[in-house]
Amino acid sequence: MNGALAGVRVIELTRGVAGPYAAKLLADQGADVIKLEPPGGDPSRAFGPFPHDEPHTERSGLFLHVNRNKRSLVVDPGSIEGAARIRALAATAQLVLEDYAPGAAAAWGWGWQTLQAANPALVMTSITAFGQSGPYRDYRGSELTLQAIGGPLYTNGHQDREPLKLAGHYAHYHAGAVAALASLLALRRAEASGAGDWIDIALHECQ
Repeated sequence: MNGALAGVRVIELTRGVAGPYAAKLLADQGADVIKLEPPGGDPSRAFGPFPHDEPHTERSGLFLHVNRNKRSLVVDPGSIEGAARIRALAATAQLVLEDYAPGAAAAWGWGWQTLQAANPALVMTSITAFGQSGPYRDYRGSELTLQAIGGPLYTNGHQDREPLKLAGHYAHYHAGAVAALASLLALRRAEASGAGDWIDIALHECQ
């Protein structure tokens, strides 16, 4: 695919909305995005809308929207074989996007230090609810809790009623856009210096 990012290879190990949306934005600009789905597929395959309201893993409107213009492989990121495959692919790429729990990638054998040692110019962007460090790093975050702790709920709704959640996947789309932009800035710097970077995206901070 032609575009501003033609020649850029992205290895995507993300699920749901934020990470896949970030990768979609890059793919829409011509990046070669290889999505590595875990066994069982991306959980977003179970979310609608579906044609005629009939659930089907290949017909999820959400999944198709945030995963267009990508190639796909099935890889178990927690297995020895899967980690080896990820390391091999990352050695050929400019960017890795991942959204597993803090510390998981390193424990499985494809953390930042390991990938960067083999590919010094690599950029790795990690997307989690509350970041790679800090007291909330091991907490999970839903769309509701992320909007609440991030701030939008405070300003939305009526003064004499409880706060209102913004519709859809607002926090996740916002974080995906931020992740895409941060990754592009890091890629530009890596092109100029030859040194990659590890970008830490916390969804709640993007609010």
